[in-house]
Amino acid sequence: MPKGQSSKSTKVVRTTVAAKVSHSSAVATRRPSDAEVALRAYEIYEREGRPNGRHLDYWALAQVELGLR
Repeated sequence: MPKGQSSKSTKVVRTTVAAKVSHSSAVATRRPSDAEVALRAYEIYEREGRPNGRHLDYWALAQVELGLR
């Protein structure tokens, strides 16, 4: 193949990689939902031995871990 020309398969690979990079960027900037924060807060609650009265602490910690604060 002459220098400077791309094969059809190279173009497909470049397009596919570009699409995946764009998708990854969009996913990385997606804001976690309240359901995801709640699940993470529950996991923290479970890990800490299920103490009463600390739900707001766990919610705030989950938000920090998920990048919302």
